Amino acid sequence: MVWIAKRFTEEHRATLDWLNEITDDRFNFFGLEIELWRIGNSPIAPKFNVICKPNEWSRIQIEKTQRGLTPEKQTLLDYWTNFIEWLREHDSALKIREPRPQDWMMFPIGRKDMFLSTFAYPKNNKIGVQIYLKDLKKGDGRAKIHFELLKHGKEAIENIIGSQLEWNDSRKIERSIDLLTYNVNVQDRTNWPEQHQWLYKNLIAFYKAFEERVKDYDSEEGSLGSGQESEDPEESGGNHENSQGYSTKPPGPSS
Repeated sequence: MVWIAKRFTEEHRATLDWLNEITDDRFNFFGLEIELWRIGNSPIAPKFNVICKPNEWSRIQIEKTQRGLTPEKQTLLDYWTNFIEWLREHDSALKIREPRPQDWMMFPIGRKDMFLSTFAYPKNNKIGVQIYLKDLKKGDGRAKIHFELLKHGKEAIENIIGSQLEWNDSRKIERSIDLLTYNVNVQDRTNWPEQHQWLYKNLIAFYKAFEERVKDYDSEEGSLGSGQESEDPEESGGNHENSQGYSTKPPGPSS
């Protein structure tokens, strides 16, 4: 869907961002501002400026043009493609993204400063699920504050998930809470259904443990303002640095 207007307010953009967030990858919403240009005596012509688009759109288009994936990258692309097919076959309510040749896949949790991820490491024979916390602005301390708030509920969270978690505060800015299983052969395609079931089971458990809990984090609790209206962090991908100057790739468990 393309919405064309002379000018978009922040409310308009937020609406399109929300629509892109709650719908799956079969639907895409764009906002275009229109200008009228004339060069010399030429006829007036429209010029369209993209104001809003699905967060992952540009990166996906680039990846679609890439050729010659390494065997490991091809395995990861196939792994997540099969995981998405597994989710659809089991009527998953999760918002599904287009698969990419990387070792993680992200899932929104309703905030700009947090999201869930699944991981698969072919070289290290392990898979995992994680909640990732970041600052919205470099050094605003949001990730650290939210991590400590969550840690106060450590016992309750781990009881919901049914496992002990790795509470990772070793990084300067980012924080994560991880669940890993080891000695998993990601290269063994015959074992993928079992691995995907483990990922799905624990991803749902993470949603149950964290989604409602983090919705109420606001400035009164010291979290420096609301992080609501979630965005897709996969837009940056790789080791890209965002406009604030720090990496937006999920840290992941130690690989």
